Amino acid sequence: MIVKKQVNQFFRELRKKGYVAKQAVGATNSSAWEILHGEHVNTDKVVFYTKQGADAFTKQNELVSTLWLSWSGNGKEIVQIANQCGLPTRWKGTSQYCIGIVPENEEVLNLQSFRKIG
Repeated sequence: MIVKKQVNQFFRELRKKGYVAKQAVGATNSSAWEILHGEHVNTDKVVFYTKQGADAFTKQNELVSTLWLSWSGNGKEIVQIANQCGLPTRWKGTSQYCIGIVPENEEVLNLQSFRKIG
């Protein structure tokens, strides 16, 4: 079972690598990017999920559906850091697609399911 504590550790590791890493920011991807631009954040290396994305967690902080991450930077590095933190990922391999943190119960389901950024 994947819990929010693991995701928190992943976000700490991203920050150590120079990423602006924010959790539950903005209601939508576009509003989250607006918030980041409003904070004058350098958006070359960013990883975040939205407040809506936070619904992937139960009240007990268990991940029960794919947590979709919007990002800029090096997708392979982001996936590698997630995997090193014990988080299985789903990603189509291009900057047009979100990176998904996949709960264990979904790992074998919908392997072709991807989400575009934006």
